[in-house]
Amino acid sequence: MGEPLGRQLAPGTNATLTIVPTRSPGSYLLTQVAYRGIRLADRSRMGRSVAACSPPAGSGERERNVAIGKRGLRESMPVGGRSTQFSNGASAYTPTERGMASNLHRGITVEELLATEHLELRLMAGAGGVQRRITWTHVSELPKPELWLDGGELLMTNGLGLPSDSRGQQDFIARLAARRISGLAIGVLGPLLHREATVLADELDFPLLHVPKPVPFVSIARLVADCNHDHAQRRMATHIQLFDTLRTGCEPANASALLDKLADISGYSLYLTSPSGRPLLPGLDEAPHEIAEMLERSPGDIERVSYSVAGGHIVPIPLGERTAGFLIAVERQDAGPAGFVALRHVGTIAALLISNLYRDREQVRRVRAELLGRIFGAGDSTEVVHLLKGTGLEAGPLSMARVRGDARAIEELYHRLADIGLPQLTLTDEAGMYLVMEDAPETLRALTNGLDLLVGVSAAFSPTDYWTLSRLEAGKALDRAITDAPAGRTLVQYSPGDSPLEWLPTDPATVRALSERILGPLAEYDRQSGASLLESLRMYLNCDRRLSVAAEALYVHKHTLAYRLKRIEALTHRRLTSMDDLCVIWLALKVQESLETSHVTHPPIGRRSRVVGQEASSSTPTHSTDEAAEAALDT
Repeated sequence: MGEPLGRQLAPGTNATLTIVPTRSPGSYLLTQVAYRGIRLADRSRMGRSVAACSPPAGSGERERNVAIGKRGLRESMPVGGRSTQFSNGASAYTPTERGMASNLHRGITVEELLATEHLELRLMAGAGGVQRRITWTHVSELPKPELWLDGGELLMTNGLGLPSDSRGQQDFIARLAARRISGLAIGVLGPLLHREATVLADELDFPLLHVPKPVPFVSIARLVADCNHDHAQRRMATHIQLFDTLRTGCEPANASALLDKLADISGYSLYLTSPSGRPLLPGLDEAPHEIAEMLERSPGDIERVSYSVAGGHIVPIPLGERTAGFLIAVERQDAGPAGFVALRHVGTIAALLISNLYRDREQVRRVRAELLGRIFGAGDSTEVVHLLKGTGLEAGPLSMARVRGDARAIEELYHRLADIGLPQLTLTDEAGMYLVMEDAPETLRALTNGLDLLVGVSAAFSPTDYWTLSRLEAGKALDRAITDAPAGRTLVQYSPGDSPLEWLPTDPATVRALSERILGPLAEYDRQSGASLLESLRMYLNCDRRLSVAAEALYVHKHTLAYRLKRIEALTHRRLTSMDDLCVIWLALKVQESLETSHVTHPPIGRRSRVVGQEASSSTPTHSTDEAAEAALDT
């Protein structure tokens, strides 16, 4: 056998063959195969499977003419090439770069990697998945490496992060398979695989490869990278296309059109949601129900890392210390997915979009803070109604909250309100934040869940009511929340039954509002039914609560007055036998008398009862019913 011939073959190729003449005329023994400078096989590793090859007569012809090993290149690498003449007149067939890569443009398969015999890889389980294509290689010793993988990689590990117990190994393999990793290559330091783990790998068609000690991981990585050269170029072109979409702008108003473009390029159906799983902006499509429901049920359980779900991925979008939302990508049947790296780039674009959204939110927040300050200083209800136009709060009923806590927690509450599109006005000061929103205490309780905040909420009120009174109620409720915080009550709502005596104000407007709060339901009832509950109450108290004397002064039977007093207790939710309740009612009457005698112009008493006393007034009897009851008592 002669000396090796032809280490340098046709110019401009990345594939080389090394052959030596055999004793048979016109036949040569292949001793080495290399592609892009990487030795794929040589004679020392070929053994008895080396085949003599006769060069084809022409060039450009595609032919499986190299046989190496039982699953050799003959089965896995059809090539095209040209004929090369040697100095002694012999010729050899040289695969061109185009021909060598023709079967690898989508990534080398696990089977082709196993066929590279100089790597001496051995398949331990998962034979049904050897046709999986390997897009990249990754080395990791972490216990949860799938969190850092895109799908399609060959994970190489020495086994330091691989559990030693059967259940742990099965869970490890199942997570990698769910992430659609192409296979797991394990070095010699790893623990022995339990039979249950290999059985599971077979069931999942998930290849498990054994890497012998002399083979460095870098040899596998280089081979995969070289074989995926064309695929990497196309992937780079996709990434450039993704960022080219920014030329048309990244404003919230263009969010829907921008996501459509990104979806066409990436090959995924894309959804941009708030942390609770709702569409982050009006006009965006809703995410698949099962994913949105998972996010809404436990948004705090999703860490700031990417997750794979059935048929797609969830990519968190962090802004500062807050997870501002999620990019949900669902694979499409009509397009090939661009991969998880592309989705990370889409997530970067989404972060720019949300950053602009937060900029717009801050502008609206400042305008509305100034508006709330003007409402607090407004002189009459007509001005308040005018200021509320366009805020979504014109109809009412409303509630006012006084919020105290860490600035970051207050900021988070504001964004949670904005995420669900709830109309609101906020105004921050040194002590915390005022919040005005529609009367939805349970919604507010859900939004403050998990935040280090103390919240006091006023009673429901109409936009035309006295806002100063609601501020005082919210402050009083906050005081109770501070007192009850050790017991776990961090949100307290002001109750209409709470006594205002300990914080009775001195300004006339607020005092008048207090009087309306107590006596409003009675005045409303009198107007609707023609009764005289307010007059009866005043006379009863002026007569030192002597029923017969007061009845005689009113020219009614004492049973009639007793019925009226019971109706008064029902409408005001206060008992005339309770000293606390009696003092509140007496003060309210005195305020009313003072305002009437001083001829102070004020809204009619009873206006606020439409909200606060709505339940009671909806079931109040008519005048005829009142008279019938009085007649029954008289008999």
